[in-house]
Amino acid sequence: LKVNDLGHYVGLPKDALNLRMGQFELDLPFTQARSIDLTSYDIYSQASIAGAQGTATNPFMFGIPQRGIEIGGYPNDGNFNWSVAMVDGSNNGPAMRNSKDVYVRVSQLFNLERDPNVRKEVQASGPTGPRDHTSFRVGSFYYYGRNALFPNGTIALASGSSPIPDIHEPFYRFGADLRFKYRQFELYGLGMYGRDENHVLLTQNGTLTGVSAAAPVTFSGGFAQANYWVYPWVVALMRYDLVNSPTDFLNGASRFNTRNRVSPGMQFLIRANLKWNFEYNYRWQQPIPNSNQFFRLNGFETGFDYVF
Repeated sequence: LKVNDLGHYVGLPKDALNLRMGQFELDLPFTQARSIDLTSYDIYSQASIAGAQGTATNPFMFGIPQRGIEIGGYPNDGNFNWSVAMVDGSNNGPAMRNSKDVYVRVSQLFNLERDPNVRKEVQASGPTGPRDHTSFRVGSFYYYGRNALFPNGTIALASGSSPIPDIHEPFYRFGADLRFKYRQFELYGLGMYGRDENHVLLTQNGTLTGVSAAAPVTFSGGFAQANYWVYPWVVALMRYDLVNSPTDFLNGASRFNTRNRVSPGMQFLIRANLKWNFEYNYRWQQPIPNSNQFFRLNGFETGFDYVF
């Protein structure tokens, strides 16, 4: 099977049913593992860590491969895609709890080619560069899990009291995505919202006395990217990442609740199997510890993609 840079299967039969087991990337709206970008999407790397704001410590990140099982496919003309997965939710590490998380994704592609015969053709690269159908795709996704803390009563209360029982903190992620393709131009992006239940540990005179519900850990954001093939061998890119996380702000990760990043880039196909990538990142302001000053961790990255 062939997969393009956005993780879409091309050249497949009319109907298909896919099954994956083991460690794999979720059926993300836009792949992280096979992305053409040098840096990852910020919203994909967002974890819910309450820090000083509570007990929520959820390592799950949307863009990291998970361990489990997934089934999905596309009926009829291949324009509708679906997938359902059950995974550990502990990224590419060992399972940290008994329960499994559930992930569901659906998408619909609208082929905008006027000629019905052209819509059925398989598009691919040619002498004038890459070519795909003019199309518009919309999709949505939902992820649900139950984080487990203090297993087997690992934190005891005051002397003579029973230990704190397991704390289960349900969490979810949901969002929508779109992709538009027209000749040498491509525009795509997604928006996502995340929410984790949270608790605080109650103390009295320095002694742990119980647990109480607290404000949930929430975040939202997404990204938008535009690609344009200036020449068949030159691609210009522009991406905007946005993450809004009040918890990260309270824990000192950024100057404001919202942090954003602008990433222009260029890619040059030197040979059929060799590509040279450039990307600049203009990042959000971060506080300097023990001061009233802030800095931006801007950066310039370059690299080569070599296929052999």
